[in-house]
Amino acid sequence: MGKSNVSGNPAPGLPILLDRMFLAVRWLQLPMLIGLVGALLVLELKFAMNLWEAFVSFREFSRIKVVLLILDLIDTVLIANLITMVIVVGFRIFITPAREDDATLRQSMGGSSPGDLKVRIATTVLLIATIHRLHMFFDPTEVTRDEAIFALVTHVLFILTALSIVLIERVRRGPV
Repeated sequence: MGKSNVSGNPAPGLPILLDRMFLAVRWLQLPMLIGLVGALLVLELKFAMNLWEAFVSFREFSRIKVVLLILDLIDTVLIANLITMVIVVGFRIFITPAREDDATLRQSMGGSSPGDLKVRIATTVLLIATIHRLHMFFDPTEVTRDEAIFALVTHVLFILTALSIVLIERVRRGPV
């Protein structure tokens, strides 16, 4: 057990030590955030390659192929937005001192509360899943019946999850 002062409380240096330790833990996020920047660069290259393919081969594409290519580009942008949100918020949390109040932290996250970010992320994931379902709709030959049913069930679960997050946020905030 740690040293106690006359009142029986733990040594006054312990909270400061714990505070410093918990602040230092944030450094563990840095390699992950840098890794996400690398992932974003890979995604950018994939986007550029798809766009180049569209310019080079557009005469050979059917209307459906063009729509699918556009959906792929939109999907890539949505994933890039999701990665960017996580990088920016992670970095803001990383550099924001833990002792700052919620308003300062919210301002450093672009004016969003953690709940707002959850709603944004859930919505983005739902949009990405919707694009994948559209792919299945436009090109059903690439999917088996079981894969289509599984995709539909998981999509409904994504919708229910997003709705749950929105409802929880509304209840948490109270009447507007």
